[in-house]
Amino acid sequence: MRNSILSCLILMSALLFSACASTPHPAWVDHPAKTYTQDQYLVGVGLDMDRVKAEEKARAEIAKQFSVSINQTNQTLQEFKGTTGQKGTSWLSRTDIQQLTRTSTEQQLSGVRIETVYKDDDSGLTYALALLERTPARRQLEDKIAKLDQEIKGLYDRATKQDEALSKLRPLLNALEQSKQREALNSQLMVINPTGNGMDAAVAVATLNKALSSALDAIRVSIVLEGDPADELNKHLADSLSQGGLTVVQNPEEAMLRVSGTISGGQTNETNKDKIVYMEYQAQLTLSLNDQTVATLQKRVRDGHLNAADAKRKTLARLLDEVQKEFNDRLWELLAR
Repeated sequence: MRNSILSCLILMSALLFSACASTPHPAWVDHPAKTYTQDQYLVGVGLDMDRVKAEEKARAEIAKQFSVSINQTNQTLQEFKGTTGQKGTSWLSRTDIQQLTRTSTEQQLSGVRIETVYKDDDSGLTYALALLERTPARRQLEDKIAKLDQEIKGLYDRATKQDEALSKLRPLLNALEQSKQREALNSQLMVINPTGNGMDAAVAVATLNKALSSALDAIRVSIVLEGDPADELNKHLADSLSQGGLTVVQNPEEAMLRVSGTISGGQTNETNKDKIVYMEYQAQLTLSLNDQTVATLQKRVRDGHLNAADAKRKTLARLLDEVQKEFNDRLWELLAR
């Protein structure tokens, strides 16, 4: 009997010693919201055998909370005039939407800090706690959005006071670009703000789109190009103009903006040991506004392939792409600045 009691005492002592020797996890490991409340922080916990990776995973947990916002922003930005399609397909598509939302999110994540780290000696795992304080981030975003709202409203008001279409268009185009930035910031605010609310825009998207469409409709553009592959270049430029809301007309006399030029080229007849057929094509364009030359564009491309047909196709494809991109840039500079 005495031996049994002694054995029990020894076992209980061993268990008690073991319990005392094992350090319990900090509360934030399993229940971070109890220590760092959701109304004050965005919280992320990461764990890994390696401390650096644990911290990276903790930051990634906070980044995930912005992922839904990014998708919603991408969809909302598609509502803006001329934003559909990839950047560069239209003279009006100046913004890479995914890049804009990604940059905006990265700016917010720069405020994330690793608050503390805990290593479990039994498992060898390292736990990292990442925090983003809501209040400072919210105030910073609200200040940025308020400034953009002021600029957008000023540009819109300036446009409504103009009578001539081009004078209306310039401030509206700049308001369009500012509004895209505003929308990206506002989506971040809805994540940061504990209420999930953003800020109402000073000028609604529908209002801006309506004013833009009206100004763009008043501007007629003609395209007159000469040369063997001129039809292909004509189509590229016409598509860019149409997707950007401008009307392309056949009669130059009806146009406020006129695009004229030539495209020419052919095989270079140079010899080489690899028997590559080389082609060289060049394009020269002139943009005239109200009968005055306002911009010129020159491009020359040389490329090759194993046969003449493929060499021509490859060279012209590059030329058309480069001409369209520079044409879009020149047109934006002309109409927006």
